[in-house]
Amino acid sequence: MHLEGDDVCAVRDKCLKDFYLFAHRNYALETINSCFEKHDIEYVLLKGSVLRDLYPEKWMRTSCDIDVLIHEDDLDNAVSALQKETDFKFSKRLYHDVSLMTPNVHLELHFSIKENMDNIDQLLSKAWEYTVKQRGSHQYCFSPEYQVFHVVAHMSYHFVHGGLGIRPYIDLWLLRHKTEFDENIVKQMCKQCGILQFYEKCCDLSSVWFGEAEHDSVTLALEKYSIDGGIFGNQKNKSRAIQRNNRGIKYFVARLFISRQMLEILYPNLKKHPVFLPFYQVKRWIDALLHKRTKVKNEIRILKETNEDDLHSLNQLFDSVGL
Repeated sequence: MHLEGDDVCAVRDKCLKDFYLFAHRNYALETINSCFEKHDIEYVLLKGSVLRDLYPEKWMRTSCDIDVLIHEDDLDNAVSALQKETDFKFSKRLYHDVSLMTPNVHLELHFSIKENMDNIDQLLSKAWEYTVKQRGSHQYCFSPEYQVFHVVAHMSYHFVHGGLGIRPYIDLWLLRHKTEFDENIVKQMCKQCGILQFYEKCCDLSSVWFGEAEHDSVTLALEKYSIDGGIFGNQKNKSRAIQRNNRGIKYFVARLFISRQMLEILYPNLKKHPVFLPFYQVKRWIDALLHKRTKVKNEIRILKETNEDDLHSLNQLFDSVGL
């Protein structure tokens, strides 16, 4: 591809911005590591903080945040230490992590890597069992096989929620071609969690993009869905993914009355006061009307525009990747 003029400037500016953000994340990561070592906190670096080492240049592995796994028993100590000794400030607590912020960096301090999906959570809940302690450090690393599994499991989570983007396929390709691992163990893990077919199809698409494989009907559909939805999923993909199992009145019931587990993610106090479940259901509706009115309107518009052919194609894609 040959770029000229404004295109060259746009690419250069994007690279400079990525490098600028990487420099901030890299410095923040060093302070996090130092803080945890000082306070004897065991930790595992997740996602981009590890996978960046596989890229030609570390800054090329862009990321929205820093993800670190610690033991839940160490959570209060870790948050307190980070706030006292670094620039991080507490933001909020969600169902599996605590968010801390600096002006340029977002830290997700995980005490769990579960995704609220029963099939993959059976192994994600055992993450510490697949770690290896680094000599002379409080840092642990996933086994090579579990590292691959974690990437694929996280991909499956984003996939069923309407998005995926390109970056996870790059991560998967680099892991499979630049690290040593037992493929049979990875496949056993994926099979146990019902994502083996998904793993194989994602490998197929990465081989089309970064290798010499040819497209087939599945990789073409997978490519379109992944790119259209982006990393976090657009509203159209999310809505249609829900409609696969809930049409008509069932869709609205599913959207109005979400599970208690999901409500606890939005309103953590519900865990301590379960009697307020009806109150928080209503509060969620009010919050949506007050703060997400445009999003609600767009979702209704997408519902009206969705036809049976769209859902049939989506069902075929999900079936072809085993989800």
